[in-house]
Amino acid sequence: MDEARIHRLSWDKLTKRKDVGGLGFRDFSCFNDAMIAKQCWRIMLNPSDLWVRVIKGIYFPNCTFLEALKGARVSWAWSSLLEGRNLLLKGLIWRVGDGRSIDFWKDPWVSNLVNFKLAVRDSVSVFENAKVADFIVGGRWDCVKLAIVVSFEELNEIKKVPIFVYGSRNKITWAAAKNGSYSVKTGYHLARSFLAENMSLKPSSSSSFPSGVWSSLWKGRCEYVFQGTHVNSLASINVVEAAFLQFWSVAVADRSPAVSLGSMGFTAADKWVLPPKGVIKVNTEVAFDQPSGRAGFGAIAHSWDRAVVGGVAFRSVAPSSFGAEALAVLKGAAGDWKGDSVVEDFRVVAQELQSVSFSWVRRSGNLAVNWLARSASKGMCPIGWVSMPPSPLASILESNFPQTVVGSG
Repeated sequence: MDEARIHRLSWDKLTKRKDVGGLGFRDFSCFNDAMIAKQCWRIMLNPSDLWVRVIKGIYFPNCTFLEALKGARVSWAWSSLLEGRNLLLKGLIWRVGDGRSIDFWKDPWVSNLVNFKLAVRDSVSVFENAKVADFIVGGRWDCVKLAIVVSFEELNEIKKVPIFVYGSRNKITWAAAKNGSYSVKTGYHLARSFLAENMSLKPSSSSSFPSGVWSSLWKGRCEYVFQGTHVNSLASINVVEAAFLQFWSVAVADRSPAVSLGSMGFTAADKWVLPPKGVIKVNTEVAFDQPSGRAGFGAIAHSWDRAVVGGVAFRSVAPSSFGAEALAVLKGAAGDWKGDSVVEDFRVVAQELQSVSFSWVRRSGNLAVNWLARSASKGMCPIGWVSMPPSPLASILESNFPQTVVGSG
């Protein structure tokens, strides 16, 4: 009889992802919004398309799609597009170029802030109509000026925002995707996350404890209360401990280079080797502190004849560990530092080089720049280290290549 019972589950649980205890069914409302948001994204990316020009001429002839109002008499199609736009607006963020077209207060451009926007303050009315460009000097953030109008926490987040120094065009991007392009998948997950957030605000006696652990403990409790079954306390403790260890292993696991670098066309290598004749090879490394966003950058340039012909070491801020790695490679490829940048700037620089290739080397085979980056992050890298490397760095260079020549070039 027990096997014939219908096991009912709430729709909310059915639509959760399988890795969080659900069955992976699509929430029709969220999926519909994500599909419509895709059309809104096409309107933004392809303003010259015929169907986009028709819609613009009817509903927003004198403004942009993001600024368009619903109006008094609207069609069902236009109302649906506005619903998709509401979802799109939750994940849009500006990529900062010259900053002239980005409103400092109203536009979303600072990651890790609520809605990617700064909190407006009445005491800074003189900067009421400020643009992001007003706080950029020489390709860097004007921290002195920023400190006057934003909080300390906001200032730290702004310093992590990269500036595209190799291209002045500001660009609207999708924050939920690494490549900045909207997809129905990322839009759906964002819609679900906002739905779950709204539901979590409702009164509830449930806990945020991991669902698998909670189910196991609750089942043991019910068997003890209603059936008098003995509960193995040690087994329950083991279940909780196993869940904690699983969480901890995911939280502290090192990122896989194949995931973060492979998508960009990097090749992997276990050991660093000298470049062929006539080629300059640049090693880069980063020491990144996640809580503060501060990073130490190091780059060493080797010639084919084993000579250290140049290098750089400095401290800065970065939006993420992946972003920090990209900044280090950009520094090594560009040869000069004009401000924070990101992967797209790096690609621009790579295209300008006559010949360029990339490979990933394990840290054990990249000890010299690893030492350099760690020293830079602590502000302990001496001036003139290229011509007169400190003994620890010189020892590493000598151990890698006994005939290495330092200070030439």
